[in-house]
Amino acid sequence: IFPHRATSITVKPYAITTGCWDKWKASTVMEYTSRYKMPALNAGPSQVALMLRVPNFDDYDFSSVRAIIAGMGPSSPGLIVEARERRTTV
Repeated sequence: IFPHRATSITVKPYAITTGCWDKWKASTVMEYTSRYKMPALNAGPSQVALMLRVPNFDDYDFSSVRAIIAGMGPSSPGLIVEARERRTTV
């Protein structure tokens, strides 16, 4: 994933949903994830941290998210704890 492009992939029993943006924006990814009930989110630790800092984070429904795949770098223990507490599993 390049800084100007982000991809999220959801695999459901009979469908695959892929989101691709020319410019990554936390609220756009959050809206897409919430709207399409994506069970997995592919985002780097810094992107996860930015999403957690969006003022209306709790207005989005992340109940479908079962995993955040954050393989672009190390995730701090604090980030993992906060993401788990705010209705996601890292």
